Amino acid sequence: MEDDQTQADITPILKKSKGARWLYFGIAATGTAGRVIVDLKKPVKTKALKELRGLDDVPDNAIFYEGVICLNKTSADIHFVKKLLKEKKVQQCFLASAPKFGKFKIRSKVIDAYPKDLAKYES
Repeated sequence: MEDDQTQADITPILKKSKGARWLYFGIAATGTAGRVIVDLKKPVKTKALKELRGLDDVPDNAIFYEGVICLNKTSADIHFVKKLLKEKKVQQCFLASAPKFGKFKIRSKVIDAYPKDLAKYES
């Protein structure tokens, strides 16, 4: 995980990926609030997601979602592992976690498991 487990602003990591590489992500979300964390090298663990509940804007009843994401300034491919979060809620979580990154169109789907090799993963 990057420096701060809760990653107050994930914009630098998203920009580092330059839209050309897949990242692991985790979302702690409710109907009205949530946050996202990302990792360049390994799946986001439940422990890290639970730490998001410590943030002021993430309620204790937040539900966890995880998967892989590839995004640039205008669009994002988001592949959720086993359960899907609605696009509007995904946008809310990214706006809270990467306020300087801006809005983007979302193409999402559900996959059964994490890819075995993220470096070679293609949608």
